[in-house]
Order: sequence, then C-alpha cells, then structure tokens
Amino acid sequence: MDLDKIQYVPSPNKSRRLSKITHIVLHCMAGTYTGSISHFSRASSKVSAHYLVSKKGEILCMVKPEARAWHVKNFNDRSIGIEMEDYDRTTKKNCLTDPNWCTEVELKTVVSLVVSLMKKYSIPLANVIGHNDPMLRKVYHNTHSDPGLWSWEKFRALVNKELENDGDHPSRED
Repeated sequence: MDLDKIQYVPSPNKSRRLSKITHIVLHCMAGTYTGSISHFSRASSKVSAHYLVSKKGEILCMVKPEARAWHVKNFNDRSIGIEMEDYDRTTKKNCLTDPNWCTEVELKTVVSLVVSLMKKYSIPLANVIGHNDPMLRKVYHNTHSDPGLWSWEKFRALVNKELENDGDHPSRED
C-alpha cells in the first residue's frame, strides 16, 4: 500500500509529535465512517486518529503519522491510531456485541495499512495493539474496550502472511 496515495482530510485535533513511533493502536469507531469523519473534523471534539477504515475498505488519513493524533490519552506521542468502522445500521450492533462486525474487505485493508506502517516505521507485530490492551489499562489508566470482539489470531496470521509475501520485514511474529 502506498501511504502517500491515501486521501488526506486534515483534522484540527493534532499536535507535534515528540517521540519515536513505536506502536500502532487499533480502535473501533463506535459509529459510522462518515460520522467519525465529521466528528474528527470538529475542533470541539478534541479527538482524532491517523487513519479511518470503512466496512467497504475505504481509507482516509486525518492526521499524518508525523504528527500526534488524539486517540489514546498519554500514549498518543508514540503511537499511530487506526479507527475501524464497526457499527451496523441494520442490526444496531458493533464490535462489542457482534463477533462478525468486521467485513473481509475492511480486514484486508487494515492488514495492508498496518503492514505498510510496520515497514515504514520499523514496528514489530507485537507492538500492534488494541485500544483495550492491558498495558494501556495498567500504565495509562485507559478504560476503553475496543476493538472488542476482534480476532487477533486471524489478524496476526494475515499480517504474517503479507509480511512473508513481501519477505523484507524482520519484525514478523510467529
């Protein structure tokens, strides 16, 4: 994936990054793709993420990775935030209530995005975590539960497969 070709719609909610990027944090929107774009575009929301991925596989950059997005409190400075659309208007379910919330095209897009970011910033797969990661809870007092019903095993297997196909990333995890 060519990160420079991803559409960019800047969020006002960002600041200067002061640390090296060491992690990627996966989130769920708790809403729709278009609703999240609107929310992250308002300065009054005081939240943002670097990338948003829709159920249809659409991808949008709202904060360039060189800047700090506001997605996970005190961990923003060292992480890249990716928001995944999880809400289904028909069933009214989301990542916390539906184990099938993530579409195949959305998953493939997230995997490609994550692999591209891992390669660009030398991030090991072990440092791709959820917003609900125990380390974020313990050290940074984060209380979020997303990405909820997310199959880390399937995700990691797909990331490893893409890394094997590329053959040039030392951070593969078995």
